[in-house]
Amino acid sequence: MILRRCKHLLAKNGTLVAVNEDGTANSSDAPAQPGSAVSIQVTGVGALDGNGTPVMPSRATVDDSPASIESFRASSPGVAVAVIRFPMNLSSDAAQRRMRLTMGDGVAEGSIFTGAGGASQSRR
Repeated sequence: MILRRCKHLLAKNGTLVAVNEDGTANSSDAPAQPGSAVSIQVTGVGALDGNGTPVMPSRATVDDSPASIESFRASSPGVAVAVIRFPMNLSSDAAQRRMRLTMGDGVAEGSIFTGAGGASQSRR
C-alpha cells in the first residue's frame, strides 16, 4: 500500500461541494437530514492499494460525531467520491457543520449543511 497525504475535499469558500442522497446539491436551502447520506469528492487521494485503488478513509466525523463511510471509489485519477451517512442522533436544527475525513496520515475537512428545511430526506 502506498500512503500519501489526503490533500483536501472539493469545496467552494470552505463549504463542501456535496450531493445529498436525493440528488440535490447540499446547501442551506437543501441541507442533509440526520441519517441521510451525502456524496463528496476527495482530491489528492491518500491511500492506494497495490492496484492504485483508493483505500477507504479510516474515519469520518460531523462536528466530532462519528459518521459512517458507505463507499469510497475512484472517479478519475487522483479523485475519489466518498459517500458519508450522517448519524441519526445529529440535531435536526439547521446548521453548517464541520465534516472531517481521516485517511492515511492526513485529515481533510470542510463545512456541510444539515438540518431542517429542504427536500433531502433520510433513508428509512
